[in-house]
Amino acid sequence: VTKRVYVSDGKTNQILVFDADGVPLPALAVENGDKLDNPSAMEIVETGKQRRLFVLNTGGGKISTFNLEAKKEEAKKGK
Repeated sequence: VTKRVYVSDGKTNQILVFDADGVPLPALAVENGDKLDNPSAMEIVETGKQRRLFVLNTGGGKISTFNLEAKKEEAKKGK
């Protein structure tokens, strides 16, 4: 299992990703034309084999979701 650390950056409106050693990985890309707006609180929810990251956008008053399993599959394929 690959361990990752997710960091919300409200200044750049990104979710930064680091491995367990602190090495930066590609930031999470927003899907479906969604846009982060001052992301703050985050929660990872696991249901069965699916892992999703929920991000609160305090600037826009909405929640964005990221499918973390899709990111893992892309990493395996070298994307």
